[in-house]
Amino acid sequence: MFDLPKSCRVLIQGVDRPAALVAVETMLTYGTNIVAEVAAGRGGQSGGRIPVFDLVEQAQTELGQMDVAIIFNSPWQVLDAALESISAGIERIIICSGGVPPLDSLEILRHSADVMVLGSGSAGMIAPDRLLLGSFNPDCFQLGTVGIISRSKSLACETADLLRRYQLGQSLVIHVGSDAILGSTGSEWLNILSQDSQTRVILLLGNIDRDDELLAVARSIKQKVIAYRPQLTSSIAPLSDAAMLLRAGRRSQQSQNLMANHQQGKKNGEKMGEGVTVADSIFVLPKLLQDSLTNVSSG
Repeated sequence: MFDLPKSCRVLIQGVDRPAALVAVETMLTYGTNIVAEVAAGRGGQSGGRIPVFDLVEQAQTELGQMDVAIIFNSPWQVLDAALESISAGIERIIICSGGVPPLDSLEILRHSADVMVLGSGSAGMIAPDRLLLGSFNPDCFQLGTVGIISRSKSLACETADLLRRYQLGQSLVIHVGSDAILGSTGSEWLNILSQDSQTRVILLLGNIDRDDELLAVARSIKQKVIAYRPQLTSSIAPLSDAAMLLRAGRRSQQSQNLMANHQQGKKNGEKMGEGVTVADSIFVLPKLLQDSLTNVSSG
């Protein structure tokens, strides 16, 4: 459902929020086709590059159907914004706002049977050199064949930046969100990436062995799956402080030794059945991915 062309039509909700202002500029610079913005009480304002409306329905009546809605509203306004987009027939919704009340998230899920919801608390997704939807910093990513699924924005960026140094680019990077209740799950995105012709290997950032459904899906798909297991308690992702932990780890002697092992070509991965390998160090990921891609090519 997120197999979108670069020209897909994007609507921004809650554009008056500070996070939205920064993200919109980044997306426009990257070439994202933002067609309309919605901000209650600001409809009809002119002078900007993108027309602003009070309601999603007004935007679509004037400009036509939108492919994606990206929500930056305040947490307590997200439910109304999401239901407005769902009622308007928008089939892909990215909720960048974090801290959405759990009951509101459940209400969104109740109304989104035919809608793909990413988030809440999501940085969105990026297909390098093609499409940016959300608040990722595109400088961390480059085009390639590694699909990444994470529940931590900072960990996704740190990992992609490390892989970039080894010329291991990405086909699609997904941040499923940081809130307790999410729309689409890591398992769903594994299935989506398994059908993507550009994705040759998939990297999960989080504790796959804590999620039986995720592990079962990872074992069943055609691509090799590598999971980085941070020494934290959350499933498919540390929820916060990922960057701080990584930077602290890089300063430790243990991490220096791990990097040295990687440079010597040593592996540090635990196999969890056919097609799934789990690594306890971020520094061995380049080697594991390189070997997996080599095996795919030779196969």
